[in-house]
Amino acid sequence: MDLRCTNCQQPIDDTMAYCEACGSRITLPPPTSEATVETQNLDIDEIIAAASMPPTPVKTNEAIETIFPPASAPETTQIAETPSVPPKEEKKKQRKPLPIALVLSYTLITVLLVSIVGIFTLLWSALPSPQKTLDSINSAFEQQNHQTFYDAFIKPSPMIATPEHFFETFVDEWPLLSLQLQAAIDEEKEFAVLQNAAGEDIVEMNITSTYGLSNMSLRYLPVDITLIAPLQYETIVIGDTELFSIYAKEIFNIYAVPGTYDMTLSHKNRTATVPITLQAAGTYTADFPVGDEQ
Repeated sequence: MDLRCTNCQQPIDDTMAYCEACGSRITLPPPTSEATVETQNLDIDEIIAAASMPPTPVKTNEAIETIFPPASAPETTQIAETPSVPPKEEKKKQRKPLPIALVLSYTLITVLLVSIVGIFTLLWSALPSPQKTLDSINSAFEQQNHQTFYDAFIKPSPMIATPEHFFETFVDEWPLLSLQLQAAIDEEKEFAVLQNAAGEDIVEMNITSTYGLSNMSLRYLPVDITLIAPLQYETIVIGDTELFSIYAKEIFNIYAVPGTYDMTLSHKNRTATVPITLQAAGTYTADFPVGDEQ
């Protein structure tokens, strides 16, 4: 094939990298150019004969395979599939039944704890307090429980009184006294003197505290009575109070709730019951009825 330099048109061959005449870099034509060059060297008769021949049919797939050989598939490393292992079923742990002794122990401990809590609750609710004392007295008064109302007060001794007389003394006075008590408790007073409607001192209130616990006491202020026994060895019984004279005209200093009482007198073989009215402080004589003197 006749090859020439494209710059100076001097003959070159395919082994030369640079033209010896001009020094230009030689770039060889692609292979198709060789076919073209070879075609130019053919004779005219050969060209006509080649043109008159029918084209050889070529299958498309074969042509593609001839021109472009099938690309080999990339080698892949086949990983052997490991058989799936079914998940291991966890065995349910079977709970062992608790021993009967342990169950009984738990039950006993629970019962004991509940009992202890209940006992402490009852003890706490039973602890005294000024407000609880006042509420209890108010309840006894509303229910007309004479004995409970009577026992709620501290009384000096000896004292002439009965629960009925004591309650009657407070029938008209207690609502006012209760208000005075409530005010004293709210003001946290430790001592107070309560007065009736007439302005007379009738009850003393004392509040004491021990180990943080408060307790209220009410002391009744009775009437001071001087009672004279005119006879020697005379027995005088008024209510729950019993007096005995060692000598004639003996004087007894006692206390009393205002009211009228049955007084029983005994001297030797005589016995008599007479009424006596102890309405205010003063001196009274335990005389037998007229006509019954010895």
